[in-house]
Formats: sequence, structure tokens, C-alpha cells
Amino acid sequence: MQDPQRLRFVASRFNHLQGLVAVPPGAALAINALLAIRSPGHSVLSTPLQALVLAVGLLAGLAFIPYYRRTFGQVHPAPWTRTRDARAAGIFIAIGLVWFGVVIGFQLPESLGLVGLGAAFGGIVLANAKRYGGLQLLWATWAAAITGIGLLSLLGLLPDTPTGKLSSQSGLNWSQLAWGLAWVVGGILDHLVLVRTMRSAQVAGGSAV
Repeated sequence: MQDPQRLRFVASRFNHLQGLVAVPPGAALAINALLAIRSPGHSVLSTPLQALVLAVGLLAGLAFIPYYRRTFGQVHPAPWTRTRDARAAGIFIAIGLVWFGVVIGFQLPESLGLVGLGAAFGGIVLANAKRYGGLQLLWATWAAAITGIGLLSLLGLLPDTPTGKLSSQSGLNWSQLAWGLAWVVGGILDHLVLVRTMRSAQVAGGSAV
């Protein structure tokens, strides 16, 4: 039997669970970051090839939107979900600004600022999970990646990167690699949640008929 809470979660977050949209851009970002890491001093957009890879990734991600509409239809979110999302975004931005003000004011390591930002984002994700009845795995994975790369930098475990200096070119490349991989993994996980729930609902509906 299909879990009613899971159905409500998927129905309310349908547009946010279309995870395959994030997979090609995430893969493109990760590929470019790897290319940049292999060439010291380069960034994810240092060459025309990298720019092309990123552009193709973005377009490929957008191409999945019609797939979801054809397969599962279209859902218009209730106004209250938009209000809650806007409120959550506002809270996150306010926390981020205050936290980075503290980091700059007390001259704390850059990576500590990222750890705090990742923790704040993770808190918002968990609050949304409690509110909607399910965890959006893409956002949870991204929060973990932000926090994790900050911790690795803080501990001096990122190769060719000064301890705590994520604003260096090498630090940025490692950060973008982590974020790209998080989009790929989290996007696939969100897609699986959506597909399994919708197919189970369709099977249950057919059995009822």
C-alpha cells in the first residue's frame, strides 16, 4: 500500500523532485572542475571546451523538463508552498549575511564560513523535510557537499590548496567538483523518489479500478 504521507510530499514538491534536470549541469561542472584541477591555475571556464561542456550540460538539463511533463503531467504548486519557500529562502539569506559578517568581522577562516553556511542550509532542508513530510535529497546532498568541502579545507586536506583558503583557484575548483557531484547524486536520488512514488500510485489506482 502506498504511504499517504509520501504521496502528499511528492504532490507538494513535485516540481522540486525533478532531479534529472540537475544531473547534466552537475556532471558538466564536475568534469570542468576535474579538468581545471589537472591544470594548475585554470578555472572551470578557462578554455572554450569547458565553456561548451557547461553550456551542453545546462541545455541537456532543461531538456528533461518536457520528459517529466509527458510522463507524469504538470502540477501547479499551491500558493502557500510558494510563500513558505520564499520565507525559507529569506531566512537562509539573512542567516548567511549575518554569519559572513561574523566571519569577516572576526577574521575567521574562509572555510569556516562555508561550513557555517552549509550547516545553515542543512537546517533549512531538515525544517522543510519536517514541514512537507519528506526529505529533498538533492538539497540535502548539496548541503552535505558545502559543509564537507569546508571541513576538508579547514583541516588542510584539499590537495594544492592553502589551509582554509577556499577562495584560491584550487579551492574554488575543489568546491565546484564537490557541488557538481552533489547535483548528480542528489538529482538521481530525487528522481528515484518521484518515479517510484508516482508509479506506485498509478499501479494502486489501476488496481482500484
